[in-house]
Amino acid sequence: SLVPRFYLPTRHALPPTLVSKRHPPASVVSSGGTPVATSDASCLLTIQAGHRRRALLSARSVQCGMGRRTGITPGTSCPLAGFPLDYSYKDMHEVAGFLKERPFAGVAKGADRAALPKGSELNACGVKLSNNRLTTLHGLAEFLEAVLDDPSELRWIDLSHNQLTAVDAELLNYPKLSCVYLHGNQISSFKEVDKLASLESLTKLTAHGNPVEELSHYRLHVPCTISTLRSLDFIGITKLDRDKMDMWDRSHKAARERWLQTH
Repeated sequence: SLVPRFYLPTRHALPPTLVSKRHPPASVVSSGGTPVATSDASCLLTIQAGHRRRALLSARSVQCGMGRRTGITPGTSCPLAGFPLDYSYKDMHEVAGFLKERPFAGVAKGADRAALPKGSELNACGVKLSNNRLTTLHGLAEFLEAVLDDPSELRWIDLSHNQLTAVDAELLNYPKLSCVYLHGNQISSFKEVDKLASLESLTKLTAHGNPVEELSHYRLHVPCTISTLRSLDFIGITKLDRDKMDMWDRSHKAARERWLQTH
């Protein structure tokens, strides 16, 4: 009889006890050069592939400024950088106020770079301004110019839990943004969220906790308008979701055309 397969070494051949003695299956050669049962070998190769994939994603996360912690999509061509600059909980009413503050985490432009990962090209590719009292992003360009080595490489920004009522045009000046957190603000119209469609690299967006979330067809309208999104409000957008969006979009356009014809 077969021993349960939860014991599957990844670099050596499987123990002989894992192979049925009564019905010896066909075999393949493992990474160690020893024949392994086909069924068990397929499991072994799957596990080995999983290890390689995790190692690759880990390396890419580092290249993307610690992608899993910033929300930056692994594999994007982001230069090696340090952790995002954390200016959360500063009780700031305007972005200019952060210029007088030091980040809780991360290395700002001009500060001691000893804490940056070895070989870092930039000090950071992300900024966290959450849990403040911002009502506008006026002054964002000047702030980023002062704290980032290269503001044009901004990939991730956390503006959650402020008092923003609109998506300011200043945010749209950073086309490489792939992740924007806006949850917990006061944005109330699709017109404001739709502005983010001009960010062609945007794949992750949060807007829950805003009045706009209560509007009809919120989860259909937003990813349908911002077609590059792969995640909305920390929930992945699946193929089934895409199919629903396509159906909704077609029916919405048809209804609009009928309305225009009658008015």
